Amino acid sequence: MNKMFLQLPIPPTANNLFATGRRNGKFCRFRTKKYLAWQKEAGLMLQTSKKIRFAGEVEIEITLPSNIRGDIDNRVKPIFDLLVKYGIVCDDRYIRDFHVTRRGTNAYALISVVNADPPKKLPSYRDVRGILKGKP
Repeated sequence: MNKMFLQLPIPPTANNLFATGRRNGKFCRFRTKKYLAWQKEAGLMLQTSKKIRFAGEVEIEITLPSNIRGDIDNRVKPIFDLLVKYGIVCDDRYIRDFHVTRRGTNAYALISVVNADPPKKLPSYRDVRGILKGKP
């Protein structure tokens, strides 16, 4: 079982990741300066740490300081995108489970990434349909 621990700067909230503006007379969305600065700083921290590349499904735990403002789920998206950008996770669709907690007053987000156990065999559609109709 592979496990990786990361310490990254606190990401901006999801509300501050993108802005809408005009380019060549058309409206478009682009990354904000705040988001680009965070990506650069977090990327440098990732490059200096020992990286593990996870090929399959993963489970992620994120611990944020309790003194930050805003919704707890607003900080998740930029972290997931960064893990994909630097090749730690293939795609964020492979994140099977994640937990986010607020604890302590540290100045960083603490992240652990673990290989997920293979899922147990799920019942077939026919079995589920039979259960719903009252057949054992």
